[in-house]
Amino acid sequence: MTELKTLDVSIISFIFLCIVLIHSYNRFERIFMQYKLFITMVVMNMLLIIIDLASWGFNGQPGAIAYFGNIICNFIQYASVPALPGIWIIYIYYMVYEDMSRIRRIKWVLIALFLVHTVLVVASLFTDWFFYVDAANVYHRGSLFFVHIVYNLLIMGYAFFFVLYKRKLFPRMQFYAMLGFFIAPVTGSIIQAFYYGVSYNWAGMAMALMVIYLNLQSKNMNTDFLTGANNRLHLQKYLKMKIRDSFFTNTFGAIMLDIDHFKQINDKLGHGVGDEA
Repeated sequence: MTELKTLDVSIISFIFLCIVLIHSYNRFERIFMQYKLFITMVVMNMLLIIIDLASWGFNGQPGAIAYFGNIICNFIQYASVPALPGIWIIYIYYMVYEDMSRIRRIKWVLIALFLVHTVLVVASLFTDWFFYVDAANVYHRGSLFFVHIVYNLLIMGYAFFFVLYKRKLFPRMQFYAMLGFFIAPVTGSIIQAFYYGVSYNWAGMAMALMVIYLNLQSKNMNTDFLTGANNRLHLQKYLKMKIRDSFFTNTFGAIMLDIDHFKQINDKLGHGVGDEA
């Protein structure tokens, strides 16, 4: 029986995701779709790490329960692999587009691709295309295993090139964070594909989600919750940077505007209107 060589990596990834999930649920921003999608990816990643560990626990063990547990766990893993990059694409679309018709269209395309892939996974139970479990309850990759890998890399690749194409719409640090989301899970998947016995794909996805989480935290600290505009903390950081980088031939200026009696707008129409004014 092949033993899992990366148990510690999976457990550490799971713990980090637990911390992210708990902290995310303590924030008011979770009411927005962007945060709901992020939390969905975190929860799915945690569940898939558990299922991955369970499949290795069942692998090679005697008895009908272990045999069917091995098949079910691997089936869920194979069927679920396109779901996370699919949700990631929808997450990006919500960041880029306000047109819900575009988002609905990409949702239906992704759902169609997911269903096609699921049909192939179901067929693998009878054809051994993607995987099979032998009479000794030992998991094996099927003859079309790399078709499954390429299929999912193409979905991740679409997200990567979409971010590159829309790079001008993202702040620089956010842009790099979103590119990093592609690198970690793809690297983990490729290592796992060519080195049997390790489990790095979900650990890579967990690392990618951590990068996005840290980026979200940085954004929340430096922007106003209601308007999305840069807040006073961001202004202070920006002014310190400009002062630090200034010298005789590279100076900068600032303009301050003061609106008289602005408090009356807030008092009469509310702070929501006043902040958007």
